[in-house]
Amino acid sequence: MSYNDRGSQSWTDLTESEQLSMLTAYVIRNRAKLLRRYPNVLALGVGYKTKGGEVRPSLCIGFLVERKSQDVSPAIPAFVSGFTRQIRKRKIAIPTDIEEIGDGSQNYLPVSNLATGVMVRSTEFPSKLIQGAICCLVSLKNENDVFALSCYHVLSMSLLHTGAVGTDKKILVDSQGKNIGRFHEGSQRFAGNVNYIDVALARIVPPMKVEWKHDIVPNSVNMGVSKPENCAVYTGHGALPAIFVKTWVRVKLQYGSSTVEVPAAYEFISSAGPGDSGSPVMDIEGVLYGMHFWGRAGGFTLSVPAGYLFSATTFKKSKINALVV
Repeated sequence: MSYNDRGSQSWTDLTESEQLSMLTAYVIRNRAKLLRRYPNVLALGVGYKTKGGEVRPSLCIGFLVERKSQDVSPAIPAFVSGFTRQIRKRKIAIPTDIEEIGDGSQNYLPVSNLATGVMVRSTEFPSKLIQGAICCLVSLKNENDVFALSCYHVLSMSLLHTGAVGTDKKILVDSQGKNIGRFHEGSQRFAGNVNYIDVALARIVPPMKVEWKHDIVPNSVNMGVSKPENCAVYTGHGALPAIFVKTWVRVKLQYGSSTVEVPAAYEFISSAGPGDSGSPVMDIEGVLYGMHFWGRAGGFTLSVPAGYLFSATTFKKSKINALVV
């Protein structure tokens, strides 16, 4: 019997919880070494195997590449060596999975005939609207105002800004073009091309309100304590099923003309597309798991995990206190 055969059998003897713990520890411990060994790999992740666009019920370590057809040298093995946490530390072969990111983009492109949900208008170019959605409404610590949380590229109308620049020229509007708020603050994680989080806030100007398109609205936040299940991307044109695949760490993405590094992202299989940026990813109980921000044809979509949306370090000046919807 080969080593891989013995290892695979030992791997299947572990519970899913034990496998997940082992995978997470392995990626944390070996990430730098693996990226040096496989320089074409864009990110490492933990989650489920995929085949033919379908998710298989088998946990693994993910290797994200630009295209599977490209030469990755040395070749990524079907298994990597790990150790259990038992006293004897039995050696186990951990299964791997290779996924390709392909040609994707932040969902920024304006869609002229799908003016649903929330959009952004610039006072400099009032006839141009950038379609997008609000993830949720929040209150801030020591603030009485209500703020909309969405993608930075939606609320700022620019992929080139490095902070909340020109806030008086960024106006939040509803699907009929009525002004409801102003750009307030962008994520502080915009230091060059490192730790790019596509997140921003806009102050809702009283007495205007955001009207939700769905009966289910965000009412609580999952900070990463459990995997996303029974989720959908709640867009302006419908709730789109979202099947959780993997959690990726420090993902390299093409954003406009730049390559950025996103500290963490949930991968889902979903049909969300251009104009859906900022949409909440929730389960049927209204638990918020993340915010959709990037995707490509074929269903590969990425969301900012809710743990980053509600992190005390995400914004420059303010700490998100609570959901208020």
